[in-house]
Amino acid sequence: MRRIKFFTARLKPPYEWRILWVRMGVLSGGIALGGFICLFILQYMGMQSVGGAVCAGMVVLAWLLARWLTVMTPPRPGLALREGTQLGLLHSRIANPEWSNNREWPSPIASRVGNMVILKSGDIWVNYLLEGINFTSHRLNSIESCQKLNASLFSSLSQLAFIREVHVIGVKVRVRPETLTRRCIDHVPEWAKYESTLYRDAAKALTHFNNQYVTGQRKSFERPFWLAVKIGSTDQKQYERLLDSVGLAPSWAGISLQEAQRRERDLWSCLPAEFRALRTLPDDLDWMLERAALRALIVPSLPPRHNDKTMVAGNRNFRPVTITTGHEADALADMFVAAVAEQAGAKAGRLRRIFRDGVFHRYRSLRKESSIAVHCPGTRTPDFPDGLTSYQTMLTLASGPSIEGSVAIHKMSGIVDAFHGLDADVSFRVTFSPLPGDSAAGKLAKAQRRNDADDAALSRSEFDAAEYAAVDAQFRDVYDYARSENMLANVHVTFAFADANHHQLEQKLNKVIGEMADDGFQLFRHVGAQVQQWRNMLPCTTASGLIEDTRLTQTPALLGAVMPIRRQTLGDPYGWPIGVNLENALGQVVYIDVLTGTEGGDGSILMFGEQGTGKSTFYKNIASAVHDLQGEVWSVDPTGEMEVFASAFADPERPSPSDPIIVDLVRPEISLDLLKCLPPDEATAPWLDVWCPLLGVDLNSAEYERLATVIAPGYRSMHRSPVSGAVGLATTRQVFEHIAAQNDAVAVTLRRSFNAIKDMPAAACLVDPIDLFSGTVRNLPAINASESRFVVFNTRQYLLRDGDTATATSSRLATGVFTAIAALAKYYFDRSGRVNLFCIDEAHTLDAPIIKRNILSDTNKQGRKFKNIVMASSQTVGSLGTGLELATRRAGFRQRASENAIPVLQQVHIAPTPEAVRIMTTDLSPAAPNSHLPEAGREGELFWFDGRNPGKMQTFLPFIPERTRLADTRPGKIIRVDEHRANRRARHRVG
Repeated sequence: MRRIKFFTARLKPPYEWRILWVRMGVLSGGIALGGFICLFILQYMGMQSVGGAVCAGMVVLAWLLARWLTVMTPPRPGLALREGTQLGLLHSRIANPEWSNNREWPSPIASRVGNMVILKSGDIWVNYLLEGINFTSHRLNSIESCQKLNASLFSSLSQLAFIREVHVIGVKVRVRPETLTRRCIDHVPEWAKYESTLYRDAAKALTHFNNQYVTGQRKSFERPFWLAVKIGSTDQKQYERLLDSVGLAPSWAGISLQEAQRRERDLWSCLPAEFRALRTLPDDLDWMLERAALRALIVPSLPPRHNDKTMVAGNRNFRPVTITTGHEADALADMFVAAVAEQAGAKAGRLRRIFRDGVFHRYRSLRKESSIAVHCPGTRTPDFPDGLTSYQTMLTLASGPSIEGSVAIHKMSGIVDAFHGLDADVSFRVTFSPLPGDSAAGKLAKAQRRNDADDAALSRSEFDAAEYAAVDAQFRDVYDYARSENMLANVHVTFAFADANHHQLEQKLNKVIGEMADDGFQLFRHVGAQVQQWRNMLPCTTASGLIEDTRLTQTPALLGAVMPIRRQTLGDPYGWPIGVNLENALGQVVYIDVLTGTEGGDGSILMFGEQGTGKSTFYKNIASAVHDLQGEVWSVDPTGEMEVFASAFADPERPSPSDPIIVDLVRPEISLDLLKCLPPDEATAPWLDVWCPLLGVDLNSAEYERLATVIAPGYRSMHRSPVSGAVGLATTRQVFEHIAAQNDAVAVTLRRSFNAIKDMPAAACLVDPIDLFSGTVRNLPAINASESRFVVFNTRQYLLRDGDTATATSSRLATGVFTAIAALAKYYFDRSGRVNLFCIDEAHTLDAPIIKRNILSDTNKQGRKFKNIVMASSQTVGSLGTGLELATRRAGFRQRASENAIPVLQQVHIAPTPEAVRIMTTDLSPAAPNSHLPEAGREGELFWFDGRNPGKMQTFLPFIPERTRLADTRPGKIIRVDEHRANRRARHRVG
């Protein structure tokens, strides 16, 4: 039998039930007797009517209590602890203590004025929103800069004598989809005017991008920091009023509202500009409570910064929140029930009702919660009678790694954004103790001596001694910093981790604690104080005794070393979305500014990575962005995949001059003869650059003199070819036919060199070929890219390779062709007035000096002036040679060989540490266990250097589904160029 207040029940068959009449009678009789005593006393005092009313009221109360306890008896024995009966609900409430805010702030608020909050206790808090200092963990100077700025902030705050406490809270917020999309279009010239015309393809792509975030397929978060500073109190004790009357009151004594506003202005002026501080609004507290109550369920967005509400909420009108702790007993009962039900074949539902209370009373420590269940009654539904429930655990930092030589000190506050699958926030509560450096160091010395004494008295093993030695080392680390500063910072750090499932929370939390322990951080869970810690993580709350007892001693400089206020972002602040930042789990969208990126310098991009890692998909995405934003894209395509992709930018049913131009260099239908393609004045110099190396003509030789004379615009306009007969040498073939008619030695040499090349298929794009059936010259039309903004050169057999397989003839032919392409690109790019992108996919198949001399030299050196961007990809760094240092942005995809990974890491400005090499060789798009393809969802991972910071990123696919299909180059999905051409011809025949 078990006694439960006024009842006793047997929990095992045969079930029994009995009311403890003695207890109930004593309670009811005591109340009634108290009423009669009050009656006699009040009658003696002459207040008979009042005494009678009090006596009657207490008698009625005693009767109602006895009646209520009697009717609580369930209809059948054994149901005492069933949920739903009155006794079950009463006992559940007694056994499971709960906390409710009663629609108030945890520390009741008297008033809110702007960013100032005055509590009923008299405490005055001022509040700000700060933006973290951006840094990258891959560069030491970036970490040091972030640490110095954080130290500067806390040093500035410590110098303000009126500050009582500083509370910094890292709050996770969701970025609205419309905000992400606005960052894509706000910098586009006249977007609103031309959205449905010039920018219709860009609008279509961004609509798909926006829908991914609206539907929840993707999510993007940020972590601003709430800075709450306690600047004093409005209350004055009696002795403080006396001191204030003679001007001797301390700075923390009661202050007026005007004095509080003056202190707020002083505080505002000392905040470093790098943190981009904003004053909070009164309604922001509602947002903070919503965030704390709904962790792991809903991440709210940051409220707008304008306050135009016509109604102001009161200080007792907050979201109702209830916190319970009975879920741990439920979880343990479920574990027992599952085991018993499996062995005995019983029904788990009935067993649970019996086990739950037995477990709770057998394991008394469950009354001290190690986690909490946070309920929002306002979200109650039939499926969730308690409303949405978030399971949360608060962990406190007990100790950290050593300072000197530590590479993990900056990881502490970043754990909340790690890939652990939990929703998390972090809180720093700091008080400052102004002490001279020697005094502060003296306090640490005393603490160290106590630690040494405890070591000598209490150590019983080498493990005890090692533990005391670790504490001693921490004192030594802090000692020098304390001597150099005149302030001690007393810090309490709390992490809040949350999940929608209690079991998942515990499993993932153990991994987090283990990972932090590996880095030298010890996290402690205060069992029985979780509700208290949850309340203390909210801003403008009075610190509890637990907070005061568990503060760690540091200095402002050491506090800055852990970088409490920081962020890790990649890319430009606006532009085209190209990927997701993988430096943390916030899902930040990485942008690249393709419209104005060259205004600050070079905007070119180099990419390195093995085949199948996502290079071609990445540059197709950027090519789509440039084209859709009315830029020009020229691509050298060695495999034909870009030709397939370019077909997505044309309507096969309605051909247009603006459709992409495809130039097959081996089977040309379009001529690259510079005499046809360029005006006479523009064609002379590049034509000589093409044909002199191709014919083996040296500079300043007799042959060079003859070619320069014949190719001059005036000479060509006055002479004719003996074959065509028309006046004017309009093509390269006509020029050499004219030279062949001359019989001197120079002409014979040039004729011999030209005859050796003219009928080669590889030279057909430079000189009009002979038709094999008719024997006549095919007068190919010249390329005209004045209207088309997408030009693809399918190089096919023009694969220049280093080594013995590269013959002199093939090298000279390829050199001539790429020189002609570079000349045409320069001609059209210089006159476009748009952003011009020149893409070279698989550039390792080309000779690096040719790329540098003939393409990069003409487009990249003047990139800033003419808005030219060159994007080249290669499998290894060595394949491109030297001379590409001007490219600002770099991408490093997976390299499974360490000897290839190290130079790629150096190219993306990451120190090739063993950890960085490990990530590049094994953790970038790792292969699936049963396949050679990357794991699902891990495709396209890379190290990205945006021109300022390097970091890990995952690329987006093209957003328009039709383009995504054409961009897929996986072995089983790729659409080969010959198959693509056959399909297009078949469609035209059917039409």
